[in-house]
Amino acid sequence: MSALCSVCSIRRLYRFGILIVVSVLSIAACTIQLAPDYDPALSSGIRNVNGDIMSLYASTSMGTSADTFAQRADRYDQIIGTLDALALQSQSRPVPDDALRGKIEQYLKDRNAYPTQLADADANNLAAIEARMASRCAAKLKLTPPKQSAVSMPDAGPADVIPSAMALMQASRTLAYLKSMDCAQGLRADDVLLNKGQVQHFMYEALAYEDFLDRQGQGK
Repeated sequence: MSALCSVCSIRRLYRFGILIVVSVLSIAACTIQLAPDYDPALSSGIRNVNGDIMSLYASTSMGTSADTFAQRADRYDQIIGTLDALALQSQSRPVPDDALRGKIEQYLKDRNAYPTQLADADANNLAAIEARMASRCAAKLKLTPPKQSAVSMPDAGPADVIPSAMALMQASRTLAYLKSMDCAQGLRADDVLLNKGQVQHFMYEALAYEDFLDRQGQGK
């Protein structure tokens, strides 16, 4: 009898264990669907490149000469490449579902940190300005000018772009324009200051979204 009771107890424990595993997996699945997990490495990467960006602005704050552009070219490339890599890393995470998307949007708007896309006409005008400056730089360096287009993430519509990815792409593009201008004609102090203000806000937007995910994770 005792042996039979032991077998029954084991079966009950086994079934209870299965229920626990199923419950945990169900909760985890729901969590994955609600929002991407906070990524400390990504957040750290954004903060590190932000430091590099501010260092670049500090070194060019008095203006530059196109004749010395070669001394800064590698710094531009390193920063722009890092921003592009971080944007891709951010966008590779799951897109928040509709229920959470509204909460995220409100959180960012309350902090003036919600990334917005330009209207098509404005985006095309900006792309044309960037293309002209890039062409002037390319002509000076005897290179083929790059093609310019509106900011976009491959295989993602506007509603599917992660906010921090959009902000990082905008920061990258704004710095790429500064690089082209520096190469083509050098920079005035006002050029640097204006560009810095734009990029600072984009970086703030990126960090605000990652801060939301951090808070969301702590509340689980």
